[in-house]
Amino acid sequence: MADKIVGMEASDLFSLGANFNPQSSSTSTLKDWPNALDSVGNNECETGINERSEYSTPYVYCNASPNIVTDLGTMFTAFGGVADSKAVTGLTVGFAAGSYATVDVEGHNHAVNEHVTQKGADISTVIPAVAGFGVPAIFVDTGTNSTPISATVTASLNHQDREGADGEHWVGDNTTVQVVVTIDYIGTPTLATTGWSIDSQGATDGNQEFDGFSITAHKFFDLT
Repeated sequence: MADKIVGMEASDLFSLGANFNPQSSSTSTLKDWPNALDSVGNNECETGINERSEYSTPYVYCNASPNIVTDLGTMFTAFGGVADSKAVTGLTVGFAAGSYATVDVEGHNHAVNEHVTQKGADISTVIPAVAGFGVPAIFVDTGTNSTPISATVTASLNHQDREGADGEHWVGDNTTVQVVVTIDYIGTPTLATTGWSIDSQGATDGNQEFDGFSITAHKFFDLT
């Protein structure tokens, strides 16, 4: 018996382009099911409404001349907009020492009154130019005895959807864009973090490991 025909290929659900290699993809379709019960609790009526789909794709970045900010384009300069007919609601960029960057994207859309355009925010200033391999210097380190070994940049927003008189999706839009940065270092840096709110920071040491330092900070960006 011959092999069955079953696909084994990740889909580029957000059309990020040739420099971004999808590793997997997920699409989930959901509905609400309002119902009516009779006098003894039997379900007499049920209607499926408010159909929507949720999407996610993790990518690995690949460019011989890394510049992930430029290559991501409007995903950074208008975060929260619509990409390949999907309203983007989450973006995470991961960096590790000696590795290519990873990018995880999340989004959604509706079967009725779908999102065609959405307000976005320019978050491109968070990551330095020519980043994409190894760990970029997201915060300026005025010291000389530390190096970043990993960093995660997570962009999120508050997306509001509302249903109309028939229970179907009617309107949606974005508010409150936030970027959270977490960075781990070998050694203890002297960081310039002007404009960022520090959620946590602290040093580690021990007799089997080099001294280390970690910081998590956040910043809000205006929608345009």
